[in-house]
Amino acid sequence: GPLGERLARWVPPRPSTPLGRVVAAGWAAPLTAVGILVALAGGRLPHWDATRGCLIARGVGGPSRRALGSVGADANTIGQVVLCRQAQPGAPLLDHESVHVRQGERLGMLLPISYAWASARHGYRDNPFERAARQGAADQLEASDH
Repeated sequence: GPLGERLARWVPPRPSTPLGRVVAAGWAAPLTAVGILVALAGGRLPHWDATRGCLIARGVGGPSRRALGSVGADANTIGQVVLCRQAQPGAPLLDHESVHVRQGERLGMLLPISYAWASARHGYRDNPFERAARQGAADQLEASDH
């Protein structure tokens, strides 16, 4: 429907002001705390990626690695934390996940609920949040080529 199509085009920009970044981080903080705990449980301490404005945990193990592998995913995002199975994830994957970081900064605790609803309705591949993340990563790749 119309909402799904709007969400599929929704690639929020990174907050541009210090206040905007603080507000976004605060709104995403409950999920970010969970993301940090999941990274630590996977044996990794997330590190700040200034380019993408988020925390990245590379080469996660444990339950996170098994969960990602069980669904055929290389990474997922919880709040402002990107959890990657690979030790050296590629830029397109990180750009895709950074769109989910921005979505989480806007929706906060509503994102997991909205994402689950969209997945149930559309499936993973056609989930509007995933479509937007693919578009955002493609836009970033195109911008870096110029």
